[in-house]
Amino acid sequence: MVRIQDDLYEYVNGEWLEKAIIPDDRPTIGGFANLAEDVEKIMMNDFKDFKAGTKHSDINGMCDAIKLYNKIMDTDTRNALGIKPLMPLLDKIKAIDSLEKLNDNLLFFTENNIPLPVDFGVDANMQDATANCFIIHGPSIILPDTTYYGNETGDKLLAVYKDMALKLLAYTSLTKEEQEIVYALHRELSGNRADENMEQILNFFKRTKNNKEFIQLMKQSLLKK
Repeated sequence: MVRIQDDLYEYVNGEWLEKAIIPDDRPTIGGFANLAEDVEKIMMNDFKDFKAGTKHSDINGMCDAIKLYNKIMDTDTRNALGIKPLMPLLDKIKAIDSLEKLNDNLLFFTENNIPLPVDFGVDANMQDATANCFIIHGPSIILPDTTYYGNETGDKLLAVYKDMALKLLAYTSLTKEEQEIVYALHRELSGNRADENMEQILNFFKRTKNNKEFIQLMKQSLLKK
């Protein structure tokens, strides 16, 4: 038995750490996680009833939510369509080969929540409570900071992510070379020097005339790492 004066954390949490089991499909457990799981079960049961017509709602917007649920649950149609519904958007993104074209499409991308090379927004001004400020920062990414890597477990997870990402990209019209570059870009933007890497990538973008030149320059720089 650990004494409280020797290790407060172990004294308070030791028994729970020994007995608690985190489900394989969950990143964490606890009061809030259990509450979220219970609410999710209730919502899914409600939507099943809405779909079956045994339950109805007069909540504004619920009709659209039910339509979305029905579309998501129609796995046969979804599997038959595959990535086809996304191709017009992916082609539109792939056609961006200059900062001018990116600027011309900025409103469309922003309104449709399409990730951009730089993200921006309005937030509270921490130096002046009477005003807000316009903030520009790097793109949103799915990978955590590279401080999570560099160990056996982290490297295994990164390998799994790379395999998954390249399989997903294979469904697009990108060439094998372009797919590797997209993954390498994502990896660099998740690094400890993400801001510096972002500046370098934008510089490459300005120095090249088209996507082909950009890919070759990125290949020389990133895929050697």
